[in-house]
Amino acid sequence: MQSIVDLAISMRIRSIEAQLENEIVMLLASEDSSCLAEAVEEKGMAGKVAMAISLPFASLSAISLQYELLSYCFDSIQDAGIVKAENKAFSFLTSQISSAIETESLLHPAIAKLAHYDQMNQSNLLNTLKVYLDHDRNAQRCANLLYLHRNSLQYRVRRIQEIANVDLDDPEERAYLRLSFMLCN
Repeated sequence: MQSIVDLAISMRIRSIEAQLENEIVMLLASEDSSCLAEAVEEKGMAGKVAMAISLPFASLSAISLQYELLSYCFDSIQDAGIVKAENKAFSFLTSQISSAIETESLLHPAIAKLAHYDQMNQSNLLNTLKVYLDHDRNAQRCANLLYLHRNSLQYRVRRIQEIANVDLDDPEERAYLRLSFMLCN
């Protein structure tokens, strides 16, 4: 771990270091954190350390929230690696919402309709919708992931729209559905 501090010093990156148990926390200017992450990868150190880079924050009052976000990021790192908070911020936000309020009553009604339909008919429309939305409605990619013919996927999507009464061409409705899936997890 000390090797990262030594690397930062050799790169003339100004930092504030703090030792917390077996972890080293470094406060760097946001532009320096990207340089350090690149240097860690170039030197082959990324597989030996866990490194999380926070979002830039506008005030000192944001430090506690950034700490929670970085803790969430570290939880996603197996043994070693580099993770940027910007790549985890949305899932962190949805996890915070889910833990703060009862989200089930806020989910898009299509989720419950499709779950009920799947249960009654031994189908898999809810998962089809999730995959379809997760892959930006790319029919060929979704069909491949679901081991379906593209025509079968298009049939399922039409059935989903009929059963759940959703308009998948509406970007706001798609966003609500994707958020609902994220809050379900």
